[in-house]
Amino acid sequence: MKLLKIVLVIVLFIGCCYGLYKFVSRIHNEKVDTSYMWNIKRENIKITEGSKEGKIEDKEDGISLDVTLSKPKEYYEVTFDVVNKGTLTAFVSEITKEIISTDDILKCQITYWDNSEIKKGDILSPSEKKTIKIRIEYPSTKTKIYKKLQLSLNFKIIYKAHK
Repeated sequence: MKLLKIVLVIVLFIGCCYGLYKFVSRIHNEKVDTSYMWNIKRENIKITEGSKEGKIEDKEDGISLDVTLSKPKEYYEVTFDVVNKGTLTAFVSEITKEIISTDDILKCQITYWDNSEIKKGDILSPSEKKTIKIRIEYPSTKTKIYKKLQLSLNFKIIYKAHK
């Protein structure tokens, strides 16, 4: 009888250890959905009416534009919304813009919709939306330029959680 009790205790101990191992293993391999906490998205990309043709690409890490303008006062303008669909407040941590331009004549301006400057530290609260405007212009010049001008832009804003 004593031997049966010892075997039963050992089997129960091994069974409990195995169950605990499986439980802990399941917790470690489980993916937790945190998108409700951190969810900054670019949406509603629109080309402004009157803009010349260009190529726009919405990449995972930013926006890429390629534009060719051929005479003064032509422009290419794009707007898009940055939306905080999460529950955490975000702030602008880094702004990166890489511009490659023919003769550096075309002007590229990146602002919020109201023409205010985008700065590091700008806050984006939960459920808040900010519209960003990218405008590329062929400026009026005193001397005539007799060629098409090209501009390529890679632009991204990196947001981090606000403490």
